Amino acid sequence: MAQGTHDLVVNLPSSASPSSVLLSAMDSTVEKVVYNANPTYTQNFFTSAAQKFLLSYLIYYGGSW
Repeated sequence: MAQGTHDLVVNLPSSASPSSVLLSAMDSTVEKVVYNANPTYTQNFFTSAAQKFLLSYLIYYGGSW
């Protein structure tokens, strides 16, 4: 990933809750998030290097106890 600001679009399954999405990347900050059917994260990356990303979200009726 190149240094600077980038827009990242998260393609979610239809059963996912868009408001529950969390996206983080090493060596970056989140500048803005636009919650649509597929949330768009504007991230500012501090270095030009390989990045590690973490993505999590909730799925409606994903499990039962």
